[in-house]
Amino acid sequence: MVVLEGVWFHVREDAFTNEDQNVLREDVLKPISRLGGITYGRVLHGFEIPRPMYKKYFPLIRARMFRVQG
Repeated sequence: MVVLEGVWFHVREDAFTNEDQNVLREDVLKPISRLGGITYGRVLHGFEIPRPMYKKYFPLIRARMFRVQG
């Protein structure tokens, strides 16, 4: 397995969606993903899933984990 960190790369000027140049357009870049083995997929649409608020739920989870069964 190879793990790489990209520290410098070039992106086409028309691939940015804003003036700050920190958001890229998928329709211009046409990215692909490796799904496993020799299987690859095209990324046609991206979406975001909000991260859970662990500070809100952690006390409840911890209480369930350490509940004494008796």
